[in-house]
Amino acid sequence: MNIKSLRNMLILVVVIAAALGACLPDQKPAEDTSAAIETAVAATLAAEEGSLPDTAAPVPSPTWTIHPTVTASPPEPDILFRGVSFSYDPSLAEDINPAVLEAIDDEGGPWWSTPETVSFTFNGYALPDAFLDARIHVYNVAEFAEINPTVGERLATLRQVLDAGDVNDDRISMADLFNAAQFVRTKVAFVDFQNGSGVRFLSQYGQAYSAVGWPHLFYGFQGLTEDGQYFISVIMPVNHPSLPHPDTVVIDEAFAENFLTYVAEKETSLQAQPDDSFQPSLILLDQLVASLLVESP
Repeated sequence: MNIKSLRNMLILVVVIAAALGACLPDQKPAEDTSAAIETAVAATLAAEEGSLPDTAAPVPSPTWTIHPTVTASPPEPDILFRGVSFSYDPSLAEDINPAVLEAIDDEGGPWWSTPETVSFTFNGYALPDAFLDARIHVYNVAEFAEINPTVGERLATLRQVLDAGDVNDDRISMADLFNAAQFVRTKVAFVDFQNGSGVRFLSQYGQAYSAVGWPHLFYGFQGLTEDGQYFISVIMPVNHPSLPHPDTVVIDEAFAENFLTYVAEKETSLQAQPDDSFQPSLILLDQLVASLLVESP
């Protein structure tokens, strides 16, 4: 029997019952059963259509917390210092230490020279004992390029990368230099913040062969304000449960000979992992970046 026929039959039953009740004046008034009948009709139709709600509770993840996606409107800032503000999930750190780092003029050459830097260090970070500190640095682009021409060239390249918007661009790297080579780049995505844009990626640098993962793997973000005046560099150590502990990886001649293949396999594997399966969640780190507002450091 189809839905329409069933509905018509039930309505007919209701009408007949009402008519019979009207024909028995000597009896006491019966209780109003229309609500109960309507409920029964609705339940019957729902069952026929297969639309009864599923009351089974979802099974929670046993290991990783699922975090919300990046919100369109950043929340009120948790930190405001020297014209830089942002918000962050309390699970990322116990507190933030804002500071102004003095300019470094490397007399032996411009390689390590940096201008005055607005710095935010994340104390009690979610991933302990990493090789790099969790931090945000904000630099004046013109001052950085003047004191360190190499970084100036890299910032010009960053502008080109952001304009191109190609996640496969092999020029994506950390513009503020490392005394090491980049050998991991994966999970590349372009992220806008409140008054600028940038690119985030997972990366690892080294001077020798090493296992991919903790304590060296990190979330990097390189961004520029819309007016091009300020450069934002973010480093947040990360790890993934699929990566083995470095002590279990044998670094020998065979590892060295197959290193490029090993790294490529790890990059592909990490690329396939959900953003919220990392420690800490890449979604939380993207939210932090999206909340940045850099006005006048």
